[in-house]
Amino acid sequence: MTKPVCACDICRGVALDVPTRFAVSAVKVGESLVRGLLGDASCPSWLEAEVGAGAASPAAWQRFAAVGLLGRLWSPVTGDAGRTLGAMLKGWETPCQRVQTWAAGLSDEVQRELVVLLLGEACGLQEDMEALGRARGRQARALLLEDAWRRRDAMQSVWVLLSGEAGKVVESVLTGLDALMRGLLPGLRRVPVRVDDHLGAASWQEVGEWWVDLVEHPER
Repeated sequence: MTKPVCACDICRGVALDVPTRFAVSAVKVGESLVRGLLGDASCPSWLEAEVGAGAASPAAWQRFAAVGLLGRLWSPVTGDAGRTLGAMLKGWETPCQRVQTWAAGLSDEVQRELVVLLLGEACGLQEDMEALGRARGRQARALLLEDAWRRRDAMQSVWVLLSGEAGKVVESVLTGLDALMRGLLPGLRRVPVRVDDHLGAASWQEVGEWWVDLVEHPER
């Protein structure tokens, strides 16, 4: 049955066939899948640790976000780029490509359920951004800004797993959220941001997104 998923400003107008059961729970995401997706590829230690922890989570949202994170931000470790490029020229499949192949096999039902989960996160992120706009004090604003970035990052990781209509629905929602955040950023120029390997990699590989500004101007 198609019906609106949520009445918040961000999700208003989005209607889906709301699932009656959660097929995402039946999709096996864990250590063995991560090993298979990585294969013999080298991987930055921070990314391997985050993906491994997420894939082992009891929450389906975290497990799928972990796979998407690998597909978004994988790169060979320093010193292994030459060997990796040579292998790619010979047709070697990268972890990013393996993630794309795995995601292409997700059923329509699983994709719809992931959209519903993501829209729930979108509502929460909108509330977080509203709180960020009202907050006073650098420390409070810094914590809210980092939480908003982490939440939006997980949404990006799940989005890259979606295709077709599911991907288009999510893209429109993310565009609205990002517009709201870009409106907040000028007022956060003096709020400090902790730039770790994860944020650094995301800003380097996803040029044009608002989180790039967090790295270029870590002292807001």
